[in-house]
Amino acid sequence: MCCPSHDRLSCGPYFHRRSSRHGRTEQRRIAQQGKRCGDRRSMGLLWKRLAAEQLRTGAVSSNSLQLSSQIEGSRMHPQLGGSGDSARLPPRASNFTPAGLSPAVETAPVEGYALMERLQADEHRNEKSSDDGAGSNVIAKAATLMRVVANAGTRAGGVTTATAARHAGIPRPTAHRILMLLAHEGLLERDESSARWLLGPELQLLGVQSASRHDVTRKAREILDQLSRETGEDAMLYARRGSEVVCTASEEGSFPLRSHKVVEGTRFPLGVGSGGLAVLAHIPRTEMETYLSSLQLQTIYGPAHSAAAIRKRIAETRANGYSFNPGLLASNSFGVGAAVFDNLGSPAYALCLTGVEDRFTQRRVATLGRLALEAAHRLSKRIAG
Repeated sequence: MCCPSHDRLSCGPYFHRRSSRHGRTEQRRIAQQGKRCGDRRSMGLLWKRLAAEQLRTGAVSSNSLQLSSQIEGSRMHPQLGGSGDSARLPPRASNFTPAGLSPAVETAPVEGYALMERLQADEHRNEKSSDDGAGSNVIAKAATLMRVVANAGTRAGGVTTATAARHAGIPRPTAHRILMLLAHEGLLERDESSARWLLGPELQLLGVQSASRHDVTRKAREILDQLSRETGEDAMLYARRGSEVVCTASEEGSFPLRSHKVVEGTRFPLGVGSGGLAVLAHIPRTEMETYLSSLQLQTIYGPAHSAAAIRKRIAETRANGYSFNPGLLASNSFGVGAAVFDNLGSPAYALCLTGVEDRFTQRRVATLGRLALEAAHRLSKRIAG
């Protein structure tokens, strides 16, 4: 015997001759395939998948697979190039039929290599698909962080990394890396004295180019000014952005008392505030139901923003033609809103009037709602051209 584990398959003279002129070349090829799979451990897992696939399709008998598994699990004899710490596959030999072995064992390695290559191709496709999904996820995280900075920055002069990560639902190290990359591109900037993040100068340049297509504030300025002068209340224009509305323009009224000032850039989810409610009430019902069932607004804005409560206010908005916010966000801040439609007939904007509670009596709410509705109709006609 040439070794303690001598048998005709692993240590037969014919097998040794084959390994000297073909086996090592084949082993190098398999090692390269192992690198493509990630590491040598992956090759062992891939061989097990190969065996299971062969047994399922009937390409080889269970006895043959057991023998092949013994070959793979023995780490091969040192004389065949095995190091004792890496899995090896049997040599690719269509005419290799040692005495005592059935033809099924002969054909199993040959068919197995083709199957193994197909399984490897599947692995690479899955990895590529996973990479594409990861890339999309990074873009979504970056967009969320920019919105958080835009929303919080307008009120507090910037936002810290920890706060941005918490509001975006992203781990702090990940948020920090993304914020640094955005700052490198000029989309964000960091105040060194306060370590707070602010919107970057590149966004202003991009906004100028985008304004020619998407900005309606120039068309709305005159209407906002007229509303604020006629009512004495603050007049605002909200633009829909996905599942949110953003304040894009505002005009202060003549009445000196204000309980809660909404600055430009402030965001609210659809259904929150008079602007968000006015837009949500006019989107298609299936889209509205999908939106309400996917969010739990009451966890952030209180029980008055449960799905049932919002549906009730939506019905009132549809009946009246305007929305009404009876101090649900701030106790002494009331508002009315009316949806503005784009040239496709979709609710893309909302005109709103806000003021203190004492000025929003039941009779005056109806008057303010009618004025907001008329102004929204005029702006819709201007947008449609």
